[in-house]
Amino acid sequence: MQETKRLKRLVQDLLAVSQAEVPLAAFESENIWPVPIIEHTIQNMALIHADVDFATELVALQRVQIAITANHLEQILLILLYEI
Repeated sequence: MQETKRLKRLVQDLLAVSQAEVPLAAFESENIWPVPIIEHTIQNMALIHADVDFATELVALQRVQIAITANHLEQILLILLYEI
């Protein structure tokens, strides 16, 4: 269910981007802590790809916030992980 909601939101954003009259400021953005999202995404990937050993070093990111939605960060991570 969570994956369906995430994909629905991404499709809505892509449709909005395809419309030339939609300003970039119309997209939601928030300051998020990336570590929990990275950990969650890695855990999900580890379930799917049990034969792969995922190692992370996230200490440097513990006190970092980034301006992105959680769904967008997760999608970027998934794209990167699938390309490896």
